[in-house]
Amino acid sequence: MSVMVIDYGAISDMNSVATRLADVFESKKENFEHVVSNLKLIPTSRSNLVNANDSIKKKNIQYQSKINKLKLFGTKMSQFSDKAKQSDQRDRKSVV
Repeated sequence: MSVMVIDYGAISDMNSVATRLADVFESKKENFEHVVSNLKLIPTSRSNLVNANDSIKKKNIQYQSKINKLKLFGTKMSQFSDKAKQSDQRDRKSVV
């Protein structure tokens, strides 16, 4: 028989860290969106502002990808934790 030891507290901590990181990236993304909206208000035909907006948009796409991955990680870890708890309950019932 195999034994797997699962630290539910560590899983919870990892989920909390993932959530906080996703919030940090979301905040950065919102700040960049604010910068883009302000840059659009500047009347100019200079291409450097267009380039700056493009760079910011690319960075926001990267941030959104990280946000999605962190949220998926949290979801998968929660699902794993739930399945492990269900397995623990089944094992307890079979022992009794």
